[in-house]
Amino acid sequence: MGKRRKVRSQIFHGVRYHIDVDLTYVGWCDNPHKKDNGNEYPAIRLPGGLPFGNNPGAKSGLQILLHECGHAQNYRKSEKVIDREAAELADLLWRLGYRRTKK
Repeated sequence: MGKRRKVRSQIFHGVRYHIDVDLTYVGWCDNPHKKDNGNEYPAIRLPGGLPFGNNPGAKSGLQILLHECGHAQNYRKSEKVIDREAAELADLLWRLGYRRTKK
């Protein structure tokens, strides 16, 4: 198995999003329809840099990542719907053993 490359972007519904999980931000997903997005926008940013393994905050980080990706999938969905979907997906993935591995 070779060295893993850092994930820097992902396409959701034809829009390339910059992914930033290594800097401390409050989780958010930029509006893909905004006209003055810069070079690294639209973007998905996460709190605490998405912790690894079973470290504190790892499961909540996964849920926040899924939450923000839910916005990227359909920016017009309500927070309530996105919250529920992200929580359900995070619970399933966590139970299946999905964790962020060391760089």
